[in-house]
Amino acid sequence: DALSSATNRTTSSREVGGATFYDYDIESPDYHYLVAITVSNGKVFSLFVRSPTKSFPANEAKLRHIVETFRLL
Repeated sequence: DALSSATNRTTSSREVGGATFYDYDIESPDYHYLVAITVSNGKVFSLFVRSPTKSFPANEAKLRHIVETFRLL
């Protein structure tokens, strides 16, 4: 549903501790999603952060920090 109602999508990738993380920023009329996905030892790990679009700007820095600091131990 998030992708079908998306009004804007941004993707990027980053290297952290030898692992490639794929980041997605998905905007829709009702929700704003921030997603980080990586693969380790043949398993997929992901973090999804969902915020109501109306309140996203007030919390954006904190929500982005959560996703940007996602790591595997």
